[in-house]
Amino acid sequence: MLFLHVNSPNDTLNETATTLDSVDLQLERREGRIPRSRDPQCCKHGAQGMCSHCQPLEPYDEDYRKSKGIKHLSFHAHLRKLGARPGSLEVPNYRVKEGCPRHAPYPGGICSLCQPPAISLNPQSFRFTDHVEFEQPSLVERFLAGWRGSGYQRFGWLMGRYDVYDEVPLGIKAVVCAIYEPPQDGSVDGFQLLENVKMEQVEDAAKLLGLCCVGMIYTDLQDDGTRTGKVECKRSADSFFLSSSEALFIAEQQQKHPNPCRYATSGQYGSKFVTVVATGDESNNVGLFAYQVSLTAMSLLAADLVSATTDPSLMMVNSNAQYVPDVFYKYRNEYGSQVQAQAKPTFPVDYLIVSLTHGFPRQSNPLFPAVNQFVPTDPLAKYLLPLPSNDEASLKLLGNFSLFLHLSTILSAGTIRLLATAITEKNVAVLREFLNAADWNALLSTGTNASTLGDRTRPISIDDEMEWTCPHCTFINTSTRDTCDVCGLPPMG
Repeated sequence: MLFLHVNSPNDTLNETATTLDSVDLQLERREGRIPRSRDPQCCKHGAQGMCSHCQPLEPYDEDYRKSKGIKHLSFHAHLRKLGARPGSLEVPNYRVKEGCPRHAPYPGGICSLCQPPAISLNPQSFRFTDHVEFEQPSLVERFLAGWRGSGYQRFGWLMGRYDVYDEVPLGIKAVVCAIYEPPQDGSVDGFQLLENVKMEQVEDAAKLLGLCCVGMIYTDLQDDGTRTGKVECKRSADSFFLSSSEALFIAEQQQKHPNPCRYATSGQYGSKFVTVVATGDESNNVGLFAYQVSLTAMSLLAADLVSATTDPSLMMVNSNAQYVPDVFYKYRNEYGSQVQAQAKPTFPVDYLIVSLTHGFPRQSNPLFPAVNQFVPTDPLAKYLLPLPSNDEASLKLLGNFSLFLHLSTILSAGTIRLLATAITEKNVAVLREFLNAADWNALLSTGTNASTLGDRTRPISIDDEMEWTCPHCTFINTSTRDTCDVCGLPPMG
């Protein structure tokens, strides 16, 4: 006898619920069809009837997308269009397949079964993230203030979450709650990130707030010399939108932030990671432009098939790669005809770029409402003291990601979780519990900034100096005891 057991889609969904992003789980359960109202001219049926003129549209309907000015399909609309099933998607692989039994390992031998196919470059028709939403304009203004004050380019990580974007059928938006600017050396024409801060510490603190790194932002600004606040417009259709080196950097970051997907055989497919460039627009004002690079770009980088060129609009195909398949792309010639060309050795970067929209919410309720920016190198007393007597004002003052990140390296795990709960839930009762914590009050009593990010794991030797600072409560001890005089904890972090 033959027994057949069929798992329902909900069973499969529950099995992967721990690995998928919550926004994907929400969109998986949605029907996704676009409702339409009854057409008074074409619909001849009653109010309860339905015909081809008023029946709901599929989320991938081409005419609807064009009428709304939506440039790309959302990823989940793309999945519905494909009729994708779990395990049906393959990430493009442009490397020679290993272990072919028909011949010696490459380069000793190669056949049609193990060599990668020719690559035909086409603009990607869908995007993994459709929109970038900054919770409040002050986020961008504070970030741009770094360039305005120094003239040096700035870089920041976008900390936030992914949510449903209803302006696009089955769309996803990256909601930016904070911009974390890591230690960096800026210059007039670029920036270099320093390695003295581990991103793992930042992400661990963000998880306490229900956040993650959703993208990055950087400036490419140059004053036009008129002293009117105008900037030069460097990027346009006549020059470039993203340079080849930027495209590779974005592809690298997207690889570090893969998109969990149950429809892919590997369990990962593309990336929701977004990139925002602050640069001059056509009106010579500072504008924001949001991008991703395509799945093809990520695969080309993974196979080490491309590299940047001195011409920012062109990408070079590496001739010294392990095996270089033919790369083709199509363009319109001077006669308006579409022709196919081979990338020997370059092709336009535009074939790898996916554009996104960006904006601000209609009604703002930011997670971090603090107005002033906390600078980790300044004393805590400069920012915190005097602490407002009103609970709501105190919660607003403490609602600052940079401050929370700094405090997470000083306060105990239990105390910092209280602050995280107070911020995320806007809970005044939990805030009072945090304000009564012993290590928090010890910190306020000193009013100093005795710890910097990363110092929590640095051992303190009381044999070397009579005066030492507790890494937990920042109290400055003057004895050689093995525990802190205030919190009673040992000097080891």
